[in-house]
Amino acid sequence: MNEKNSSENKGSLVFIKEVAKYFMDFLETDFHKRKNPKRSIQFRSSNNLLVGLNLNKYPSFYNLVWKTINHAFDKNAINAIQKGVYKTSIPKNLLDLVKLQIEKITNKQIIKVINLIADEIEKSAVLHKKEYDQALNTSLESAARILKEELALPFIGSIEKSLENLSLGDENNIYLMEEELTAVLSSLLENKISEILKLILSKEKIDISKQLKEVFDLSDIKITINSFFEGFQVGDLFAEIYEMERNRTILDKQEFYLYFCDITFNNAKFPVFYIPFGIKKQDDVLEIEFDSQVYINKKAIEYITQEYNKEKGKKGQLKTTAERIIYLSQHQNDFPNVISEILNEITNFFELDRGIAISSSEQQIAKSFLVRASNNCYLALFDKSDEALVNDYEEILKLLNAGDNVLAGAFNKLIDDFIHNNPKPFNSVVEEEWDDTETSDRLVFNSPIPLNGEQLQILSAIRKDDCKYIIVEGPPGTGKSHTITAIAFDSILKNQSVLVLSDKKEALDVVEDKITETMNKVRLDKNFQNPILRLGKTGSTYSQILATTAIENIKAHHRAVKKDYDELEINIEKSGNTLKEDLEAEILAYKEIDLNEIHELFDLESYYSNNGFPVNIDEVLDKPESAIELEEFRKIFFSLNDKLIINQDEKEKEAQLFELLNFSIDEFKDITNFQKYLWLLNFLAPSITKIKETYINEISLLTIFERFDENSLVKLEQFIATYEDEKNWFFGYLFKKERIENIDKEFKKSFYLSSQIEPHSILDDLKKIVNIYEFAREQKKQLDEKFKINFDYLRFVHHIIIDESLLLILSNLIQVGDDLKFLNANLQKYSSTIKKLKIDLSSFKTLCSNELIAISDLDFDRLIRFINLKQKIEKDFNSIPTLNYANQKKNIESLVTTQMTFLLDGRLIDFYENNKATAKALRDIIRTKQRFPKDEFLKLKEAFPCILAGIRDYAEYIPLEPEIFDLVIIDEASQVSIAQAFPALLRAKKILILGDKKQFSNVKTAQARTDTNREYLNNLKDCFTKCVSDEGTKLVKLGKFNIKTSILEFFEFITNYNAQLLKHFRGYKEIISYSNKYFYQDSLQVMKIRGKSIDDVIKFSIIKHDGKKEVAQNTNTLEAEFIISELNKLKEVDSNQSVGIITPHTNQQKLLVELINRMPEKDYFYDKLKLKIMTFDTCQGEERDIIFYSMVATEEDDHLWGVFIKNLSDVDIEEDGKIKAQRLNVGLSRAKETMHFVLSKPIDKYNGSIGEAIRHYHFILDEAKKERNVSEVDEKSKMEPEVMNWFYQTDFWKKYKDNIEFIPQFELGKYLKQLDKTYNHPSYKVDFLLVYKDETHKEHKIVIEYDGFREHFKEIDEVNEFNYQDYYTDSDVYRQKVLESYGYKFLRINKFNIGNDPISKLNDRISALIKNGIEKNNVINHIHSTIEGLQNGEMKECPKCKEIRDYKDFRDPDLVTGYGRFCCHCKGYTLVDKPAHNNTKDDVEPIGEKTCPKCGSKMILRKGRYGKFYGCSKFPYCRGVRKV
Repeated sequence: MNEKNSSENKGSLVFIKEVAKYFMDFLETDFHKRKNPKRSIQFRSSNNLLVGLNLNKYPSFYNLVWKTINHAFDKNAINAIQKGVYKTSIPKNLLDLVKLQIEKITNKQIIKVINLIADEIEKSAVLHKKEYDQALNTSLESAARILKEELALPFIGSIEKSLENLSLGDENNIYLMEEELTAVLSSLLENKISEILKLILSKEKIDISKQLKEVFDLSDIKITINSFFEGFQVGDLFAEIYEMERNRTILDKQEFYLYFCDITFNNAKFPVFYIPFGIKKQDDVLEIEFDSQVYINKKAIEYITQEYNKEKGKKGQLKTTAERIIYLSQHQNDFPNVISEILNEITNFFELDRGIAISSSEQQIAKSFLVRASNNCYLALFDKSDEALVNDYEEILKLLNAGDNVLAGAFNKLIDDFIHNNPKPFNSVVEEEWDDTETSDRLVFNSPIPLNGEQLQILSAIRKDDCKYIIVEGPPGTGKSHTITAIAFDSILKNQSVLVLSDKKEALDVVEDKITETMNKVRLDKNFQNPILRLGKTGSTYSQILATTAIENIKAHHRAVKKDYDELEINIEKSGNTLKEDLEAEILAYKEIDLNEIHELFDLESYYSNNGFPVNIDEVLDKPESAIELEEFRKIFFSLNDKLIINQDEKEKEAQLFELLNFSIDEFKDITNFQKYLWLLNFLAPSITKIKETYINEISLLTIFERFDENSLVKLEQFIATYEDEKNWFFGYLFKKERIENIDKEFKKSFYLSSQIEPHSILDDLKKIVNIYEFAREQKKQLDEKFKINFDYLRFVHHIIIDESLLLILSNLIQVGDDLKFLNANLQKYSSTIKKLKIDLSSFKTLCSNELIAISDLDFDRLIRFINLKQKIEKDFNSIPTLNYANQKKNIESLVTTQMTFLLDGRLIDFYENNKATAKALRDIIRTKQRFPKDEFLKLKEAFPCILAGIRDYAEYIPLEPEIFDLVIIDEASQVSIAQAFPALLRAKKILILGDKKQFSNVKTAQARTDTNREYLNNLKDCFTKCVSDEGTKLVKLGKFNIKTSILEFFEFITNYNAQLLKHFRGYKEIISYSNKYFYQDSLQVMKIRGKSIDDVIKFSIIKHDGKKEVAQNTNTLEAEFIISELNKLKEVDSNQSVGIITPHTNQQKLLVELINRMPEKDYFYDKLKLKIMTFDTCQGEERDIIFYSMVATEEDDHLWGVFIKNLSDVDIEEDGKIKAQRLNVGLSRAKETMHFVLSKPIDKYNGSIGEAIRHYHFILDEAKKERNVSEVDEKSKMEPEVMNWFYQTDFWKKYKDNIEFIPQFELGKYLKQLDKTYNHPSYKVDFLLVYKDETHKEHKIVIEYDGFREHFKEIDEVNEFNYQDYYTDSDVYRQKVLESYGYKFLRINKFNIGNDPISKLNDRISALIKNGIEKNNVINHIHSTIEGLQNGEMKECPKCKEIRDYKDFRDPDLVTGYGRFCCHCKGYTLVDKPAHNNTKDDVEPIGEKTCPKCGSKMILRKGRYGKFYGCSKFPYCRGVRKV
């Protein structure tokens, strides 16, 4: 098994070596010309731009250049070129000769050329009918040959003598001129030949000559040749270099180089040495700064050596050119010797007839039969160097050949991952985790910058252990740089290292700016030098970071944060927890709102609008517990009616009691009056009880009498006296029988007796009865002292004692007292309502009989339900927390940023303090661009966990060591070839690729010759099948090692996680609409809300072109002049908007640059308006507020077909179809605020895809105008004019109306729908957009949502799951908070929360949102105060306790100065206790969710007459209650 693995590994290494050699050869040659090295000498590009300059033309400057070379490019030798100092004079007769020869070109010659080319195209199509690429290459080569033979050679020959006489043309320069003129003429035909071949191969009949004539007529050729020779008119070095500088901005990824000494083979001329330099224009001076490295054109020398050896039949190679780079800092004293040694070896090896003496600036030419060399010097524009990457591949090959097992193991792992293994997927894992994440956790997280869901999921994927290869695709304007910044911050916080690479300096600038901008928000100085390391030619920050001032500032900041670091960490945790809790509270508050209840309420409102309210509803609604109190009132009224209004037939006993009490309801004026009567009744019951208790054994005697009253007692006493008189003390009634019988008869007549008795026989009992009633009389006397009794008390007592049921009725009646107390305390609150209910507080009787009693139970329940619903819904809406999510989130971001800066600062300080010598040495090495000691890099990486570098030169600093970084990020990955990225993959534990396949790919790889590339791929395939595998699926993967594959495409086979950024932040939905529709299938979610007229967003200006032929092809002077006039308009209003101009043609770009550079306003345009003039090919990564599109084409002259694809559906069919389509996507997505199309023919006259694009925007413009007119309201919405009327009466509008746009009918629903396809915007919402620009020019955008429930619910019968399930869900809250984090504010109003004064309420809420700025956190304030104290000397750090203390704490009267080095705390003078922070919270009784015991509905905390209780939310239909 081990032998098999070993064999597989060896095979993989053989394959890797072949890959490395393939990639290295491409980087050195571009495969653009077969075998020839790419860096050769040329003066004009194929589109006729000046890219090279022979310095022989300017002898004095040429001499100065050689002086500079001999002084090892000392800065003092050449540092500036002034206008008019270095000049040459070209005789006018030469220019006249050129024009004369141009006029001699005839139409006959052109027709001959066209016919010859047509024949060659036809032959190629026949010979290569199944191989389009081969047919195209053959046709183009034949066309170039014919153009050279028939036009270029004769023309150059006619002026050759004159050129030689002026020292402008040795034989090699003449050859080069012929080649370049041929290339310029060929460029006129390339696109058309491609188109013709497509038609022929698709078997369409075509007149080839006729097609060629369309783009190659006599006038075009004359203009082209004249333009080619225009450069000869320039006689000022300043002007020529400045033209090259302008051309550098036109071309992509070009640098200035000085070439010195050249070598020629087979008429091809190459520089021997070259050095990059930078140009900076200051008025009429060009400042020049040379690089600190001179490069040897090693590939060219090796190529000539190889070809020379073949011709001569010899072997061998040059030894002095083994290294590519000469570091000037190492050869300050012997640089001329190093150069001379190389030149001497060239002289000897190629057997030249003389040597080149660099000490002399006189022109020297050394020749042999095949090779020639000279000391000529040139200025050139050329692609940025890939030397560092080539060196990387050389080192890879060297180490692999030497048997480096570590590197071999890393490569084998990479091959296993890409070829043999299937990647472990993480998308579903990350998505499931996200789906399970609570809304509050989605919205609250520890990051220095705001992040959306996509970015948080990307971070989650990066944190997974086995998730190594990650792709993030980012369409235009979707925040790729923001995502990179977030990932970098996350890595720093987790103590991990990250390397950010890109081939675009601008992309690295944006990331660096975002990092710096974020960190400086918490720095005291906004120009703080942060420890983010930038390496390479794209700009290094190491020296600035290690400058003494920067280090001291970083130390001060670190010490200040360290002092409060524990508090900082606590604050981060608490702030996060607080915001989460606030969010949860808001979500819960929204859940309380039930649309069914709102629907029910509006039904009830409708009922009462027709039938009227029995109460004063405003008065009732104003009282929070009115529903409960009304119900209590009604209960009491019923009770009073029941107890006090007596029908004798129905309630005999009650009538009897009232009769005993002599009670009449009419006698009572008010409640107080009746309450006094109740006090009497309250005393009656105890008095009865006392009688019973006192005469417990005798009380039953009272039953003898059926009736008894005051008179009865008098009579009874009289009868007893009579009986006593008649009775003998000894004989009794023995002798008075008749008399006693008569008395008995009289007695029985006088009283109502309950039974037949003989009164005389029970005299003692009668005496006892008298005693009882006498006792009762005594009780009455006591009552008389307090109350006036107007009834027969003894009669009352008698009946109550005899009939117990009357006592119960009395007790029941007494209970009315509590009810009356309640009425007395609360009725007066409802003065209007009781009046409406016909209740008169001065007439107690109306309490017993009124309208509240009269209405039916159903009607009363309906009323109570309405009151409950109205109050509940208003309370629910007003209970929604006014949470300022954005500001609270920014507070957390500031705290986390402070934490991150502390960690970064600490690492740098540790490196600086412990490695001072190394730190300073590295500063000098990086500053002077010496060879970087890679063995010191690990220390550098520890100090700088986040490093930014260009992908072409990072390898100069970072050793070729596997997994040296935790994470490597490659930005703009669609433009990075696998050949460029491959070595970076080795250096990473994890790799994240960001790019967009639908934007530009690598231009060089796209232009690489197919046949050359195919040879390499065939060799690679042979090696792969032999050494790795011949399985079909693995051979498919092998195809991705093609240099034309971007690293983005390469990763598709190995990615563990793939994400797409969909939130578009750059422009409005109308601006990105074309790209969104045709390239991203309407998947982009546009975050920017348009707050201005569509006419200010999409503009069309049709220029009336005069049809005249332009001097240069593919230019349009009238369009250029119109755009310049628009720029002047912007200057007139002192606009602060940035401006870009995009055109399809390089010549139009050049024309615009030339015209604008002649203007006195040019500095304003470039500096204030940030003007950049671009083509569709060079605008990727750029963005401007306003983009002008100069489309150039007229009805007479239109070459757009060569720039843009004819039909987007033919991307894979049309030659360069992919790039031609990408131009549309990239070019039409650069604007942030305005797209302004400048056209020279009617819109319907534009053909192909560019015509469709222009018409698309015209359609979008028309459709947007139809959507609404901001000056009109929607007739269907009754609330819209009402809300507008409120707004226009606010103080806010009156005060700031000149700075306000208030837009009705704002279609928020459409906006949210494109963010979330599942979203359905409720039709009851009326939306407005308020845009206010404050005095600092900050724009506030407030979305005002009015919930027009009433109108909506009139349209439907019921609310159910099919229309609206919830008013505002978790998803709605999440969506809103995400928008808030991007700067939008929401104001949600409706009839339930607008109050009784909607104008004031609206004004207050808008003002609060505008004023609501973020306040600095106390911890950060304290840190800043500490930093200020350290910097101004008011505070310092004690070296003993390491605490930062006030300067006064170092006071020591025992010392000479009065102040010591150590603080008084360390010396034990005083101990100041730091006040403890009281982190305790008030105990809060947790209230769980209560449910009704009867129906299971939610319960509401209510307050009744007996205190607080939980009542059912469905009251009065359910009366379930729970105790609190």
